[in-house]
Amino acid sequence: MFQLIAGITIAFFTVIGITEVFRCGLRYLLTPPEDRVTYVVRVHGRDEGVEYIVRALAFAAREQCAKNVPVIILIDDDMDAQTRQICDVLVGELGCVRVCKSQDIPRVINAEA
Repeated sequence: MFQLIAGITIAFFTVIGITEVFRCGLRYLLTPPEDRVTYVVRVHGRDEGVEYIVRALAFAAREQCAKNVPVIILIDDDMDAQTRQICDVLVGELGCVRVCKSQDIPRVINAEA
């Protein structure tokens, strides 16, 4: 009986170990380069989900790029006043978010480089 329980325990930890090694290997292979990563999100009209999208993107980007702070550029495509206010709050809170018009994209990207 002891040998059966010990065998099941060893098999369980072996499967977990192999899975963890595979997961770490994939994370190493899929990690973005050491350069700064820039994400661009177009915001149009009244977008109530922009806060959730940007916060999730910032969290995921910081998890992947632990060494560099990612840059999230929000393109103002005729967003309304409430959405603009949410974006301004995100700029202040997260620090890695920039808001610009579509004609200002080259200037903002070149300033971040």
